[in-house]
Amino acid sequence: MESQDLNTLNQFFIIKKEIINDIIKAGELKKQDIVLEIGPGKGGLTRELAKHVKKVIAIEKDESLKDSLTGLPENIDLIFQDAKKYILKNPDSFNKIISSPPYNILEPLLHIMISMDNIDLIVLAVPKYFLENMEKNPIFSSFFEFKNIKEIKKEYFSPIPRIDSEIIKITKKKTETDKEYLIKSLYDMQDIKLKNALRSLFIEYNHERKNQPLTKKQAKELINKLNIPKKILEKNISSIPIPWFNKIPDMILMYRTEVIEL
Repeated sequence: MESQDLNTLNQFFIIKKEIINDIIKAGELKKQDIVLEIGPGKGGLTRELAKHVKKVIAIEKDESLKDSLTGLPENIDLIFQDAKKYILKNPDSFNKIISSPPYNILEPLLHIMISMDNIDLIVLAVPKYFLENMEKNPIFSSFFEFKNIKEIKKEYFSPIPRIDSEIIKITKKKTETDKEYLIKSLYDMQDIKLKNALRSLFIEYNHERKNQPLTKKQAKELINKLNIPKKILEKNISSIPIPWFNKIPDMILMYRTEVIEL
């Protein structure tokens, strides 16, 4: 395989031992853990993880790093593959993700994690803007709890990225508000047109959350009251702009008190 430019891959390696130790501590590691590490790079974090867990599955895309990853402990499985493909094929092979991954995999990784229930904890080193963006994203903020652990100066990486980073901890939310329930339900209907998803959502929401039966006709009347543009209603959920994941639940909640009167 032809060697790839690491900057093109958005891959930056932590070179300060203190930061590696902070990531290890945040991972709350146990001897029975099987940890997935995305982008082990030169193996600094990888080797430390191996001291604390049953197994480390290290997924690296850049085969030019093979020479830097020789002589790894026996409890490390080094796999040269695209991380997203590995996770989708082996979703139950690990229970934690501890990583300083390439920046361009971060959002795709979270989308994959939404459907996985076996992950106890995710600890990542990410660009400083990432956490703020995720907390503003109605989808990710409905599924996950984000916690900032520590800032990382950009000089602690090689090559040096453009901005500082931070260690964050991610867990699945155990409770949800009505709005988060609606956002999650919308997200779970990716291949359904919005107009059909809304009908199901009104009926399910009033049954599950309000214990109020609602007919298809009543649901259709409520959808008409939302005044959502037809071009948006005809889109599949996977195609609607992110801001609508904020707008639509607010609209539904605004009309919930009218259900009994219809």
